[in-house]
Amino acid sequence: MPIYTDAPSDWPKLDISLHVGNNHMNAVNIAKELSVDFKENKKDYIVSSFLESLLLENGVLQSHITISHPEGKYYVFIFHTDRELSSRFYAGIKYLFSNSKSTRCVYFAGFDLDPDAKPALPLREFAADLFSKLGKGIPENTYSIWSSMGEDTKFTDTEDYELIDELVDLTDGIHSYLLAEILRSIKEIEQDVGRIELPDEEFSTVVVGPENQVVILSASKKRGIMLHFNEEQVTNRYRILFLKHFNSYVKGLRNYIAEKNIELDTYSGDSPKKWWIELNNEIKEKESKGEVIQRVGVF
Repeated sequence: MPIYTDAPSDWPKLDISLHVGNNHMNAVNIAKELSVDFKENKKDYIVSSFLESLLLENGVLQSHITISHPEGKYYVFIFHTDRELSSRFYAGIKYLFSNSKSTRCVYFAGFDLDPDAKPALPLREFAADLFSKLGKGIPENTYSIWSSMGEDTKFTDTEDYELIDELVDLTDGIHSYLLAEILRSIKEIEQDVGRIELPDEEFSTVVVGPENQVVILSASKKRGIMLHFNEEQVTNRYRILFLKHFNSYVKGLRNYIAEKNIELDTYSGDSPKKWWIELNNEIKEKESKGEVIQRVGVF
């Protein structure tokens, strides 16, 4: 089966077969061939990641291979079935990146894609399976629930504040289910464990989220479940999109628990919401006195 592509002219011509139904293997094989050529011919391309998830306003887009270059990134997409649908998906992806000078898309397929196809985007919803366990030491930067990133804005006036406040409400009563689902997805607990109670002492785990960003997830009876972002790496746009999609995911889990009439969490002491309410009051008092809050929830 010949491989069709719109890759740059200085990329190698690949002499491999695509495996129908196994794009992970296809990605590994294509990346291997590209890496060998890039290295042997001293080209300024580097295969930087596999199956990278990109946060978009309406969902998550997953690329199969990411190629880094001094001038930007190439996101590689692999298609092996359904020429019409593949053509529509790739047309949508091309449109998505059409105004970017530093981000480009490339396809490899078992057929030539239709250049006149009507655009559509192969988006998926945010879910716990987008997290993976960090395989090496945590980058030594500051992690926080929110940081100002230089803008002259009150924390309580930001979109982040509204989203974090919503997350606190959404997680109330379902902490044990959410924590278990995330830990199952990163293989820190057995797959048949359905609930994990919030610990007395703060527990944390370091995960890699969409766009290969490192996120610390913390959990405790006092604060509930919180997400801490790398201040040196994430943009405000990323943080907001992440929280929007994460909240939608938690809302879906909450609705499922309600539909199935599953027992909610009970708390022996105060609900974690109490900590958030008290922190809110403290921050609002400081802001009313003109104090600028630089960061919240430093890990």
